[in-house]
Amino acid sequence: MEPPKTPEEQTLLEQAIADMLEGKPSPPRKIGLMWNFDSGPSAEGAANMTRDELAAAAPNWLAIESFSAQTKRDMLAMWTESVMDAIGHDHLEPDAWEALYLRCTLHALDEGRYFAALRFAEMVLSEPAAHCAPQLRPRRPEPATLADLRDAMEQIRARPAKN
Repeated sequence: MEPPKTPEEQTLLEQAIADMLEGKPSPPRKIGLMWNFDSGPSAEGAANMTRDELAAAAPNWLAIESFSAQTKRDMLAMWTESVMDAIGHDHLEPDAWEALYLRCTLHALDEGRYFAALRFAEMVLSEPAAHCAPQLRPRRPEPATLADLRDAMEQIRARPAKN
């Protein structure tokens, strides 16, 4: 995907971001370099998106890099919540791979490492067949539940964004 080429595309992009941050529902539509969709917990469209559609809807780092820390965090948090919604729709709870990378995503969001958060969330969307075999994974705590991850996201959203 490429950055907006015209002032009209830039205006559409900025409006889509403002709508997302205000929680206004909007139909999925491609705007320049990213998809705009309502990604709230009750959004049927986001919960029914496939892994490929969610990967295509990922915020483009080059487009959001210049935004404020708060805007970057809010956009990435909404997209991450959409990923969690899709996992819940697919199979109720994340597997060990998904839980690990969702934890990493939430930690990176909390620490203000937004590029890392984006990349970790993209790892969650990798095809399950490409996940590391369980016997090759290091021992670690049991995978987190979606309820645990949502609680962590609420705590992160309650704090100010870091630069």
